Amino acid sequence: MYGDMQGSVDLPALPDDVGITGFIAGVAGGQWWGSHQQSPAGLPTIRAWQRESAIQHLDWLRKRLSC
Repeated sequence: MYGDMQGSVDLPALPDDVGITGFIAGVAGGQWWGSHQQSPAGLPTIRAWQRESAIQHLDWLRKRLSC
């Protein structure tokens, strides 16, 4: 699943701005937190999707910070 998401989205070239970097970190953190919550009725795969989204954002953040 992770490979599918990673190949389907490319992070656009963004200015080197701490606000943008912080936003990406915030999205990653929110998705990671959400992935650890109980799934709502009728959406059994939402938490796996949130986890994959968080990993994608963390990868973008890592590349952005050159870690």
